[in-house]
Amino acid sequence: MAEQEQNNETFVLYSKRPEWSDIEPIPQYDESKPRLISINYDKEYTDAMDVFRAIVKKKEISERALELTEFLIGYNPAHYYIWKYRQDILLQLNYDLREELQKMEETTFDTMKSYQIWHHRQVMVDNLNDPVEEMDLIKIVLEYDAKNYHAWAYRQWLITRFNLFNNSELEYIDELLLEDIRNNSAWNQRMFFYNNRPEILLDSDAENEINYAIEKIKVLPNNKCPWSYLKGIIKLNEKTLLDYPNVEELCIQLKDDKTCIFPLSMYYEICEMKYRKDPTKEGYQNLLKIIDELENRDFRRVNYWNNKLNQIKSFNKQNDKSFD
Repeated sequence: MAEQEQNNETFVLYSKRPEWSDIEPIPQYDESKPRLISINYDKEYTDAMDVFRAIVKKKEISERALELTEFLIGYNPAHYYIWKYRQDILLQLNYDLREELQKMEETTFDTMKSYQIWHHRQVMVDNLNDPVEEMDLIKIVLEYDAKNYHAWAYRQWLITRFNLFNNSELEYIDELLLEDIRNNSAWNQRMFFYNNRPEILLDSDAENEINYAIEKIKVLPNNKCPWSYLKGIIKLNEKTLLDYPNVEELCIQLKDDKTCIFPLSMYYEICEMKYRKDPTKEGYQNLLKIIDELENRDFRRVNYWNNKLNQIKSFNKQNDKSFD
């Protein structure tokens, strides 16, 4: 795009081209007035922007305006207003939006972390009312950057917009987690899938997902993602940790591993829930023991665990339980 034209020695500024002779460029600054700082733009970009301001002022919708936006996007793919103007031209001139998606593939791969290119694709697809091959394109992008926020957000929009909640998405997430069990974006996508699909979460689905998370935890206990996912699924199923004895078994199995805080932390949550249902001296002493261990091992959150201790003492006081 712009780079190719710049490298061409015959490049002619837009303001000097015969087909643009009817346009009076509008400079960014009034040169007769002093300013604190000047941005050293390339002359080609400055000239093209001056011409662009002129066509915006006259609200021109034309093929030459479309070509100008392409040139400017090549220079600055983060310029959101140029993208917006390009979209207006494409829609008002009834351009082939599928062709536009293909045309912008190179820009997509060159600027994968730019919000503007993803929003542009979204506008095109939304107007097409067809997801076309966008899900496959996102897969390619995620092969380069598995945690690309913009690509994931766009994928979620596609799934929601076109109701693409099917098992193929779960299979894809499985593949990503086999490649990198720490891929928090993939874990988030799995939660998004169950949290947003039209069907309710059945008990059988919840059990399957809890078992899925447990197996992943056993592979790498010191990975926060599956622990958070497990709690998210339980909450989505409107139940608590107490409804799944296998979760407590997992915590007991792993809680003595001093390199990992998550099983002991979840074990505390389970013991606290039991205690609030049936406050006993033995249960209280167990909570004190766990909190003491957590304060030593999770020292960055010592104030958090100290607050948990105060909450339990407040609970005892409110319920006339004197175990200290």
